[in-house]
Amino acid sequence: MAKKKLDKEAESTPSSPSKIVAVCKNETVHFVIGLMLVIFSVYLLLAFSSFWSKCGPMAANERCCTQ
Repeated sequence: MAKKKLDKEAESTPSSPSKIVAVCKNETVHFVIGLMLVIFSVYLLLAFSSFWSKCGPMAANERCCTQ
């Protein structure tokens, strides 16, 4: 009898690849990944805009950014 119970548990649990596909198709996962990308994009925008506004395009030849 115990063996049948193990067989039913094995059949009811989906395999690893199908779990990964199910997670990738989840709308919440898409939202969270998109939100993280937007936050990272805003961070990069602020970082680059502050760099270019402070040092300008010739920052490698000047010493303004190294101080």
